[in-house]
Amino acid sequence: MTLRLLHRHVIAWLGFLAIAIVPQETTVILRVLAETDGSPLINAEVIDRTTGARSLTRETGEARVRVPADGSLELRVRQLGFAFADLTLRRETLRGNGAEPIVVRLTRIPFALPALTTTAARDCPPVDTRVRPLAFWALSQLREGAERYESFRKAYPFRVEIERRTVVRTRTLAPPKVTVGRERTDSDRWGDRYQPGSVVRFDKLGYSLSILFVATLGDPVFWEHHCESSASIDGDPGARRVRMRFTPSPSARGSDWEGEAFVDSSTSRLTRVDFVLKVNQRDGPRRLEGYTTFTSPSPFVVVPESTLAMWWRSAPDDGVDWGLPQVVQLVRAAKIKFRKAKPPG
Repeated sequence: MTLRLLHRHVIAWLGFLAIAIVPQETTVILRVLAETDGSPLINAEVIDRTTGARSLTRETGEARVRVPADGSLELRVRQLGFAFADLTLRRETLRGNGAEPIVVRLTRIPFALPALTTTAARDCPPVDTRVRPLAFWALSQLREGAERYESFRKAYPFRVEIERRTVVRTRTLAPPKVTVGRERTDSDRWGDRYQPGSVVRFDKLGYSLSILFVATLGDPVFWEHHCESSASIDGDPGARRVRMRFTPSPSARGSDWEGEAFVDSSTSRLTRVDFVLKVNQRDGPRRLEGYTTFTSPSPFVVVPESTLAMWWRSAPDDGVDWGLPQVVQLVRAAKIKFRKAKPPG
């Protein structure tokens, strides 16, 4: 009896000891600051380079990260307009939950051109070597902005209310028909994914088009079917922006987008996209053009603000000007309501 009791006590003690010595995860705080003035960087992205997990810093520039119990954590910290920083967090070098924040300072690069070639469809015509670095810089910022938006909508899911105003003109002398409607959608369903060869989609009621969304301009699939044809800098000295022109690649099938993306050179944010549908199908619109502007609900994150598009359902007779479009449509994000926590503003 005594032996059994002792045996049980020994087992219980050994079990408790085993639990006590099992290494636990460590949570540490990263504080991301600007190198120049030490100001906190809001919405800086902290990326686990092993798993791909992402988090965003808050108003204080801080984000919590978990260091696994067995091993180290490889991180990349980045912010639009700044050079990224890589760091390794090792468990044995951390003090635990009560430790001081680990400070990461990022250096601003308002306009630094990499000596790298652009990444686009393989059959694209060569880009002028004088503007190639500029085009690559703009493309890299578009891709980073798209990834940042994906992290943002997951961290701060929201519902958007969209106002759609359509003006339809007929060939008769009757006044144009104006319709106004409201739609609601969630952030995880806002924006159609780019599908090569299916920009114009047909159904029983007619056709619809997927406009150029934030994620589209950073989607590798989009750039597998498009070329950066040129890049330039314009604007006032205090408000420089990079204008990058893109066109469908020679091998692209179906109607597709061509246009220009405008990226602010100091903040690296996408501000506007002008687009024209390069028509390559027998049915559907004969001409379509427009633009999209973007707004920032939180620093360094952009979402579509409004899209204005106009299209012609039929081509004019030979020798006759196109005249006024048959349809003009304005799509505007009227209201954004965050479903959980409100992002830093």
